[in-house]
Amino acid sequence: MRIWRGVAAGAALVTGLGVLGACGWDITKERASDETKVTERITAVRFANDAGNITIRPGDSSSVHREIHYEDERPGPTHRVEDGVLVLEDCPDDGCWIDYELVVPEGVRVDGAVDSGHAEIRGAGEVNLRASSGDVTVEDVRAPVNVEVSRGNVTLDRIAGTAQVRAASGNVSVGLAAAHDVRVDASSGNVEVTVPDAAYRLDADAGGGHLDSDIQDDRSATHHLDLHTDSGNIEVRRS
Repeated sequence: MRIWRGVAAGAALVTGLGVLGACGWDITKERASDETKVTERITAVRFANDAGNITIRPGDSSSVHREIHYEDERPGPTHRVEDGVLVLEDCPDDGCWIDYELVVPEGVRVDGAVDSGHAEIRGAGEVNLRASSGDVTVEDVRAPVNVEVSRGNVTLDRIAGTAQVRAASGNVSVGLAAAHDVRVDASSGNVEVTVPDAAYRLDADAGGGHLDSDIQDDRSATHHLDLHTDSGNIEVRRS
């Protein structure tokens, strides 16, 4: 069940966290947190969250920290390791969500989907991420990054691999740490791309917006910048 968070006007008169849910104000929420060390070797992360934020950062030892929001019964363990893949599970009950903070080895692959919540990923390997509603931030990745967002802003920074973004509603910012291909398809929002000094084939269509580029189109170049927005401006800069 999707949940929109907020604070009820009368929250000071009751115990619990006010939440705006599909059925109106819910002021019976409980909250708990825990952290589990992961001793197995982790090579990838996989998740599909109905609601809740996901934060992933690199570290020497792996762990799963949870901020749990629930109504009646606190959920038990919601992660497991399958053949080196750290799998995060959604909250098992209606009216429940979990914010995850993960520490995993640098360079692990990340595949995930979030229906309602923000995702912040740093120091991963290849990233494939879909978000229905929420901002996505990916930083310090030396592998391909593929992001699809229905509603929310996308920020990719210090990416040393190909970058591909599809955004229905929201601004997109891409910063490369090494020359690679970039493809952005935005329906409504501004597109900002920063690339290292190199030759690029540039195909940019700002629809009814404005195109401002420091990059000259070189049709013989190896790297391709394919940028499109139906409604918004496009800005291309050298780093």
